Amino acid sequence: HEFVYPPSWGLGIAYKPTQTLTLTADWQRTDWTKFKWPFADLHYENEGTLLKNTVMDGDWSAADADRFGLEYKYNKRLTLRGGYTIEDSGIPEEEQDLSIMILGKQPQYANVGFGYQWDVWNLDLMIGTNWGNTHTGMRHWCSELAFTFSRQFDGGSEGLPKSWAK
Repeated sequence: HEFVYPPSWGLGIAYKPTQTLTLTADWQRTDWTKFKWPFADLHYENEGTLLKNTVMDGDWSAADADRFGLEYKYNKRLTLRGGYTIEDSGIPEEEQDLSIMILGKQPQYANVGFGYQWDVWNLDLMIGTNWGNTHTGMRHWCSELAFTFSRQFDGGSEGLPKSWAK
């Protein structure tokens, strides 16, 4: 099966009212009408009893997402961040099930987090949630926790173990 991802485009803006605060917003549209779900368009060289040619239109639609974020540089080491997203689902609600994440009509996402830097080490932490309702009245709410711990390299061999510097 050839997996063709749908076309997507967007527009965004970032505004920095002070040296320490950045505000962002963007809009994105994904045209799910062009998406061919795996096994929805099958043509067999020798069609048989069990292997039937299939052409199905999933009736998927275009979906919009609106995102808003902020980043506040508290000091040289600490950065605070937050974000909110509301998006449409291109998947018809009656087609959503446990094999496709149950999104509902307009799932929403919110998160907060921080970044902390000391010397060449970075720690980033994010706590978030997403929620929504489906056409059948099912409500969902999911919590998220993510973190990264990383080291910056300047591109040279300084600070690397001797075995890595070769």
